[in-house]
Amino acid sequence: MTGKELSAAFDGLSRYLVGYEELIMQLKLAFLTRNHLLVYGRTGAGKSYSARVALGALTGAQVFRTQMTSFTIPEHLIGAMVPDTYLHTGEQIYHLEHGLADCQIALLDEFTDISDSLAKSLNTLLHERVFETKDMSVRVPLHTAIMTANQIPSTRTWEPVLARILFRYEAANVHGYFDRYRMQKVFEETQGVPPVLASVPFEEIIALYKKVKSMHVPDGVHYVLSYVVEEYSKAIADRPRAILCGRENTALVDLIRAAAVLEDREVTYSHIPAIRYALCTMGASEEGAREQQILDGILHDALPQAKHMSAEMKTYDNLGQVAHQLADAQADGKTDPERRFMLPFDYLKNAKFVWLTELEAYMAEMTGRLSFHSARALAGDLKRHAALLTARSKKT
Repeated sequence: MTGKELSAAFDGLSRYLVGYEELIMQLKLAFLTRNHLLVYGRTGAGKSYSARVALGALTGAQVFRTQMTSFTIPEHLIGAMVPDTYLHTGEQIYHLEHGLADCQIALLDEFTDISDSLAKSLNTLLHERVFETKDMSVRVPLHTAIMTANQIPSTRTWEPVLARILFRYEAANVHGYFDRYRMQKVFEETQGVPPVLASVPFEEIIALYKKVKSMHVPDGVHYVLSYVVEEYSKAIADRPRAILCGRENTALVDLIRAAAVLEDREVTYSHIPAIRYALCTMGASEEGAREQQILDGILHDALPQAKHMSAEMKTYDNLGQVAHQLADAQADGKTDPERRFMLPFDYLKNAKFVWLTELEAYMAEMTGRLSFHSARALAGDLKRHAALLTARSKKT
């Protein structure tokens, strides 16, 4: 199955998920990046129904599903402890078969109804894919979990749990004449029972996931992604979901790879906007709409749409090459002032090699030649790091 074929298969869910186009895209990306998705909203908004429709599209996956409550305990999710072993040796060994630690796909309904302590204890299993007690440590096969909830908790205990759920979608009741008509037709067809479409073999998702992990991301794309994420993180610093740490950055790289795989293409700058599906809450969220507005402004600055801006994309390629060389120099731990750097910029006619001690001056010249803000900012950042590396070389 190609990426386009998988995308088309999931797009077929829109027949039953009226108005959920953004959620369908998040599902594709979650499955292709091995991440989790939280669907929340008021009662009756179709959260559980949409999750079950998504699961019904898969075949060949080992699925664990359960309804969470405030009385849910670890044994309900993981499995029972082996009593004889515990009585005779005191070892905490669990029967894991058919539980959350033994599945590939999980549907956790009313996820946020569980206790704060249970949520915290599940963090390692859900996100590190490891089940641990004092006497056992097992890698778990969990690929993706889809959680549903009526609301998002605001307690500190939940912050690390929610921060690691990459995709969020706020469901809302259907509005508008035509969409209400569509919903009526869907209910008439299904009688409210989620259809089992069985259109996507899970093994094909695994194959495409492996393809995602092996995709090359050009240095220029990496560097522009860093710019977008840095500017966005500064813009939302005072907002509830300022979660952009190293873990999320890594996940965003996989996300743009997945966007490329869904088009059966190599990764380009055009795939960077797909990060909106993780950085912003999709669906009916007012906060998510404000997040998208902020992100769109940054993307418009960094990725102009006009065709004549292709030269600027070439500039990003060049800046990415310099960033790669600087990163290698810092990673080597060597501060040789005679280390040579290649400057690939077009205005030099041919690639030019300069010493480390000359790099700062050349990057300053390059910064002055650039006409758009994001490239100037990136070039200025390289100039600053070149200066730091030069200063370190003089000390040694």
